[in-house]
Amino acid sequence: MASTLGDRTASPPPLRLLIVDDHVSFGQSLGSFIETTCPDIRATIAESLDAVADLRDAQTFDVSLIDVRMPGVSTVQAIFDRLRPIAPERVILISGSPSRRDFDLGVSLGFGGLLSKTMSAKAVVAAIRLVASGERFFPVSLLTGGELRNTAIPQLNEREAAALRLLCAGSPNKVISEALGIELPATKALVRGLCQKFDVANRTGVAIRAIELGL
Repeated sequence: MASTLGDRTASPPPLRLLIVDDHVSFGQSLGSFIETTCPDIRATIAESLDAVADLRDAQTFDVSLIDVRMPGVSTVQAIFDRLRPIAPERVILISGSPSRRDFDLGVSLGFGGLLSKTMSAKAVVAAIRLVASGERFFPVSLLTGGELRNTAIPQLNEREAAALRLLCAGSPNKVISEALGIELPATKALVRGLCQKFDVANRTGVAIRAIELGL
């Protein structure tokens, strides 16, 4: 049935994602995964920044995922210079071997995140959702010599696991409260408990650690 102006149950618009990567197989594989598993995300793939006809058109995307090293743009700074029309906080950098320098520049220039191509497609999508919600994703592993401080997976009860899934999607505490049917103070306590279990300082840290651990 067609929706009407008064239809309050209409689905929200899809998340619009731009993937720019000169490795065609990577972009196509990720795009295929998204098409089959994420009906609320629409992915557009380009093989280079030059292939994006007008960079200002990229403003129509909610999130852009851009390879750090491509022909013509081989540094984080070069990408920033090319993408001045786009809010950098909506741009996620991705690399086959992200370095600490990539991390430092990405943070200082205000990019939304930095991902490794060794992450699973599921983890990449979770990071994209987190950045789309207004958070930033920079891997803890790059601060710890390539290894997580604690690779043990915390034991979570059913409510904690449900809250974690919502956190990884960037949901605020109010949404988590409504989804779990609990009061806001209980949700805040739940999030504090997750911070302790994951040994991080805040909710964003929880999401980052969970994504890196493949949860």
